[in-house]
Amino acid sequence: MVLPLRMMAYFVRRYVGWLFATLLGLFFIIAVADLVEQFRRTSSHESIEEWFQLKLVLLKMPTIGMTLIPFVLLIGSSIAFLRIALSREYLVLRSVGVSLYRFLFPFSVLILLMGYGVVYLYHPFALDLYQRYLTLDKKVMDSDKGEGDALWLRQSTKTGYMFIHLENFDMERGTGGQGHFYTFAASGQALEEWVAETVQLQPGQWVLERSTHVRPLKESIVNSSAVLETMMTLETLPYFTQQVDGVRLQELPTVIKLMNMQGFSSLRYEVRYYGLLLLPLFYLGLLWCVGGVCLGATTRQSITPVILTVSLIGFGLYLMRDFSIVLANTQKIPPLWGGLAPAIASLWAGIGLMLKGEGH
Repeated sequence: MVLPLRMMAYFVRRYVGWLFATLLGLFFIIAVADLVEQFRRTSSHESIEEWFQLKLVLLKMPTIGMTLIPFVLLIGSSIAFLRIALSREYLVLRSVGVSLYRFLFPFSVLILLMGYGVVYLYHPFALDLYQRYLTLDKKVMDSDKGEGDALWLRQSTKTGYMFIHLENFDMERGTGGQGHFYTFAASGQALEEWVAETVQLQPGQWVLERSTHVRPLKESIVNSSAVLETMMTLETLPYFTQQVDGVRLQELPTVIKLMNMQGFSSLRYEVRYYGLLLLPLFYLGLLWCVGGVCLGATTRQSITPVILTVSLIGFGLYLMRDFSIVLANTQKIPPLWGGLAPAIASLWAGIGLMLKGEGH
């Protein structure tokens, strides 16, 4: 028997309500703890107002939410399905021929849509807010003196590769103070060095002004201008300076290609790409695990073992996901398996638990 649409909407509405309540509860607890920590960090800055510190916490919370989603799914689904089971609603549905698989179908569609919404919409939004948090926090802690950042970069050359160190570099304008450019052969042998007082990044080239060109066994050239080829631009430069977690899923294929072209290792970006791409399937497996365990509970005496079972399975899968990412980042397994293994494990565990729950 297939559930009528009105009945599906009834159960899904209750389920979403518990997910939302769980999310708000966890957000509130973590926000309060983070606000206390923010007060402690800024205790020596008397000019900082309380509302500004609250703003910093709120800007950071969406990024923390990405970590909370598996726990929200685990706790919220457990509460919702236990209430359905203990109220005998699911027992009545089973008596008229509704299987566990059909009952969980609308929830599965919801979780998949939610998962890809999180990856493609929520995650970029959270990263934008987190970048604003980093900018404001940097100013608050007096680490920003009105100058640019010091950068270390690496790029490939025709004869090998080049290390670049830029002082006080403005990422928006592409200009900076003193810059050091070290070229190496593919074998690792040092070739040449440029030390420039000012550096500017233009399309396809680094422009060095008032530079000193140091050449092994040759006389140095002082106070000269130089132009060095590069494939970096103002648009792609941030990809080489930000953390792996700060790149959106949509941008990761481009970043991976750029990293390989510039002689960087793209391993961590590939692991991140497959991890995000397959994350909704991991969420789906968690849903099936919770549904298979909780919907088999029809008496109040079974609540404690059900909660323990769900907790062990959920946290076990979460730890396995982190462990597989570590293995992929250390080249123990291919990057694809860093994201695929947790998804397969959660789906297979969910199928097994649903088969067991259907047999009750």
